[in-house]
Amino acid sequence: MRKWIGIFIALCFLVLPTCPWAFDKEQGKFPWTDEVWDLSTTVVIVQTVGSGYGSHPVYENGKEVIRKAIGTFQITGMGTVVRHKSGELYIITAAHVVEPDTVCIQQTKNTYFTTPLLELIDSKVMITDQYGKYGVCPVKVMFKNSEKDLAILKVPKEWAARQPIGIELKHTVVIHQDHTGKVVVQDLLEIGDAVVTVAKAKDTWWYEAKKGTVRTLDGVWFTSTIIAEPGDSGSPVFVFLKGKPLYIGIVRARGYQSNGELFSQIVRLDPIVTRVFGSEGF
Repeated sequence: MRKWIGIFIALCFLVLPTCPWAFDKEQGKFPWTDEVWDLSTTVVIVQTVGSGYGSHPVYENGKEVIRKAIGTFQITGMGTVVRHKSGELYIITAAHVVEPDTVCIQQTKNTYFTTPLLELIDSKVMITDQYGKYGVCPVKVMFKNSEKDLAILKVPKEWAARQPIGIELKHTVVIHQDHTGKVVVQDLLEIGDAVVTVAKAKDTWWYEAKKGTVRTLDGVWFTSTIIAEPGDSGSPVFVFLKGKPLYIGIVRARGYQSNGELFSQIVRLDPIVTRVFGSEGF
């Protein structure tokens, strides 16, 4: 009898750490209406504008010569207001929304071309709400990880729209040791898990819930069947646990399969979760 009890305990030790929970395969409900019409003080529009030098091909004496020329850039994305452990409010967005890599150069009166950014002259990151009710407010970039495509912006105290999202940020990857002491990295997401993002409806400034499922798992990122649109970068992505939404990622990009099927690439928030609620500071 004692032998079987010992075997049972050993099996529990092996199995339990690898199955903490499973996210829902069915779409849950938001704390707001399912259409998510008004999140103007929580999900914000992030815009980065500025100028820099790009390469400009010109012809001199019949030969093409590459010269530096000044161009401008304007990047638009989304961000979500969250409450830091200190009580301060911050915005989570995608790094490429606040990090220009191209400039638009005017070639003639009516022609422009886009070229890689060679040297930054100036850059300004601003936020506004979907209606423009609270105006445009400059923000400071507090944290940026270009490799993982994550950024954190500081919400100024003077900005009137300061409503943090009332949804828990959640890890989707856990690290633990098995009974042999080996470090095990476990992905909590599964293909087929229900996901949803809140972003602008196509060709409007209204917000809507765009629903889909997890289609592939790719380490730092994963892809989903959500159809993202230009300007959706940085939009919050949620999974559901027993019907409860959990904030786990942001929209990064839209992709195409060889058959023409659209999908979206999602950045996990795991590197951010510790910074926002853990012991590590900005």
